[in-house]
Amino acid sequence: MRANPTERAIRDLANEMKSWKSISLESKAEVTTHVLSKGVSPKSRNVERYIETSSGQRMLDVTMSDLTDSPPAHHASYCDGSRCALVMYKGTKDQGSVEIGRSFEREGYTGGNSRPYPLCYFYVDKAPLYEALPKATYLGEGHHAGRPTEVFLFRRVRWGMADQDFVYDLDRQTSIPIRMRVYPDLRDRSPDATNPGWVWAALTVDEVQGHHLPLRSELTTFVAEKGEATTAKREVRALELRDVRFDARFPKETFWPVIQRGVQVYDSIKKKTYREGMTKDKAEVTTGGDASATASTAATEPSALGGSSPSFASASLGLGGVLLATGMLLMLKRRLSAGPGRSPLDR
Repeated sequence: MRANPTERAIRDLANEMKSWKSISLESKAEVTTHVLSKGVSPKSRNVERYIETSSGQRMLDVTMSDLTDSPPAHHASYCDGSRCALVMYKGTKDQGSVEIGRSFEREGYTGGNSRPYPLCYFYVDKAPLYEALPKATYLGEGHHAGRPTEVFLFRRVRWGMADQDFVYDLDRQTSIPIRMRVYPDLRDRSPDATNPGWVWAALTVDEVQGHHLPLRSELTTFVAEKGEATTAKREVRALELRDVRFDARFPKETFWPVIQRGVQVYDSIKKKTYREGMTKDKAEVTTGGDASATASTAATEPSALGGSSPSFASASLGLGGVLLATGMLLMLKRRLSAGPGRSPLDR
């Protein structure tokens, strides 16, 4: 008698995701195809270094390049298990501003999570797959890349700033996700008979130090017409994991930035703004107000989610926060524009 697919997947994924003390990796996402209305095909590349520990410490360092002579964009996020910090850079080395708060990178503002591809797809919104599976609808058996799968539907999952329907193919042998199809609204339609807005698909199923994950995968977004996805590709991103390590030890300093002298710091925990390393009369310190109480700044741009537009919305911190939010939008909008992840070039 075949084991219950949901129960088996929950057990396997819990064993997989709870068994490591730390994970570190480098993720590369390169746009290989991008079709615009004028026929232009820009190329871009994200390189992300990521560390996470089982105690909640996290570090993400992102460099984004459009593969031209333009300088790359750079930002880094940290979490020591309690506080989080987002460092925006001017160029690649000089810090421009720092925001301190309780949420990691964009996770306090949008749906989804801020882990690199494809690690972000081991989660549904911010919940580990094994915690989210009891709420999923089992759709039956499937196949992807020659491997049998178990197919699950998660309805109305927040991703970016929009709710979507997510269909996961979990590898029957390992229970890890190896394909994810996303639809603006499946309603009562079959996912096999409906065009998805975007698809993440594993190209390999690999084993590293006894843990399973796809080292090579692909993210494809599709052109939408009249609110419905078509089969025409809008963008294809080649995804690759490198230097994956489990259970390495990292000093606590790894998970908090060294803030450069004179850099503007927006601290929403202490509710103040100051310049690092400067005396009070020179640091323009502001205290007493709720730094996150002012109106939020939001920007949207077309995405692959069947014509919907996930956006990045950042709570501002007075005038300084508006400037920070603007910088964050410039840095992160490419990652959010395709909807899929970070995550796109997120996420």
